Amino acid sequence: MSKRILPVLVLLALLASTLACNLPGADSDPDAAARSIEQTIAVEVGDQVPLPEATYTPILDHGEGQIPTSPPMPTAPMVSVSVNTNCRTGPGSAYEIVGGLLVGEQAQVVMRSSIPDFVLIELPDGSGQICWLWMQYGTQTGDISSLPEATPPPTPTPEAAEEVLELSFTAQSARVFICNTSYAVPIRVYNNGAVAFRSYQLTTTDTTTDQQLTSQGNTFPSGRHCHNANPPDSISPGEGGYIDTKYPYNITGHAFQATIRLCTGDNLSGDCITRQISFVPEDS
Repeated sequence: MSKRILPVLVLLALLASTLACNLPGADSDPDAAARSIEQTIAVEVGDQVPLPEATYTPILDHGEGQIPTSPPMPTAPMVSVSVNTNCRTGPGSAYEIVGGLLVGEQAQVVMRSSIPDFVLIELPDGSGQICWLWMQYGTQTGDISSLPEATPPPTPTPEAAEEVLELSFTAQSARVFICNTSYAVPIRVYNNGAVAFRSYQLTTTDTTTDQQLTSQGNTFPSGRHCHNANPPDSISPGEGGYIDTKYPYNITGHAFQATIRLCTGDNLSGDCITRQISFVPEDS
């Protein structure tokens, strides 16, 4: 109790005792004066005791009482495929296959294409390879409108004759075609060497089913046909032809590895050269 309050209490006690003697009925209620003193003291003391400072927690109302959060970071646009699909150096079968996107994989879209139905992706194999993906079987998620737009590179052309090796060829898979109940895996070979080829051997492995087939022959049809009347018996320098193997089931979208052997003589005789390619046959 503070020193300032003590004299006040003494004065009040004396005053109360005097009044109590003169109040009517004081003898009948001796506790009345005491209660009056206690109440007075309580008021005095209460006036001197500081109340605790009020505290409060602000409530932020940002629409239905929700506290705002940072907007989510935009996610990179991705693409997946429902059928294994080749990825090429340009938008179309004239360009070289550099990889593929398989069912169950996802790849990041890095550029838009000025050609409809194509996007440029980074292959998910960690190689960093960027290539053109045909979106026939593709499903895209995310916005690509802000991505840079790519224009197709020039269509590949055969090397000049003075720059080619004596034995040289390029090979590229073509679209699947059906012969009766068989599905052909056609590959177009182009002779960019200096000597004609007169026979071939083609071994293809369907890595989706692990089935392997081999075919060989002494003719090179000029197109994708089940039966060719008098097909050319050689591929001269600067010319191309088709070779194929035929599977008894639909191989569209399956992943393949092929070993191609071309020779300068019939029945795989003479000088020979071998190449290997990987590809995914596209629907006809």
